[in-house]
Amino acid sequence: MKIIILGAGGRGDVYARFGTMEGIEIAAVADINPDRLKKFSKAHNVLEDRLFTSWEEALEKEKYADAVVNALPDRDHF
Repeated sequence: MKIIILGAGGRGDVYARFGTMEGIEIAAVADINPDRLKKFSKAHNVLEDRLFTSWEEALEKEKYADAVVNALPDRDHF
């Protein structure tokens, strides 16, 4: 299974760690902070071309994952 994680902060990192322990591949990550994106990509082996600076950008691509994890701050949940 491949997932996209929206939010590379503490919440996103926890979901990514638990997911990869169960064999889930992190297909992409989106975060507005470039430093967090780089740190997250190193920790979870996310390809450079799958790092996005907005959730909108991550989701506008043709389907490349099976699920999306919303790890954005609560104020950004809809």
